[in-house]
Amino acid sequence: MAGSRHAPPPPPREPYRPETSPTQMSLPPDPGAVTSITLTAEEAMRMPLGSKLVAMAVVLTTVQLLGCGKDNPDPVDTPTIVGNWTATSLIAPSRPDWGDAITGDGLSLGMTFNSSGGYSMSADNDDPTDPWVCWNTASCSYSGTYEIAGSTIRFDIGTADEATATYSLSGGTLTITYQSAAGVTYPYKVTFTKA
Repeated sequence: MAGSRHAPPPPPREPYRPETSPTQMSLPPDPGAVTSITLTAEEAMRMPLGSKLVAMAVVLTTVQLLGCGKDNPDPVDTPTIVGNWTATSLIAPSRPDWGDAITGDGLSLGMTFNSSGGYSMSADNDDPTDPWVCWNTASCSYSGTYEIAGSTIRFDIGTADEATATYSLSGGTLTITYQSAAGVTYPYKVTFTKA
């Protein structure tokens, strides 16, 4: 075939021979996990750019996943006021002579807090002539919003019924001590149990 313009076939590829001094990348020890990836310099040079980027992404992701959460303890369930509560005591600490509205006067009081910042409260058997919770009636119910910051809980912020209180939660007992409500100093302390 004289005068043929075809290029000669490429020479045969040499068989793969790893170098004697590989480049090694070590990862933090983790039982049961891949702890190192070894590439020779020759292997790294022969890899197409896309493969190099994928390999590097895999290595970086693996390092991040291995390190993720290792320093943090398991999450602890944070106590929450969300749920239904039944009052077991309602007193005015500055007026012990008033007694306890729940145990002494037979007031029934319940409160529900939801996770989206809403609350509802209902009272029954309040004395309309000397009310603790309701105004001029034996039964009433209220609903609104609440926000918590530290140990302070604020109800109905920006309304005429805005109230500020402190609260503590221990096991199944919630204690709310009102500081003010509707612009009036209101030192009432209510103790609830989870219903």
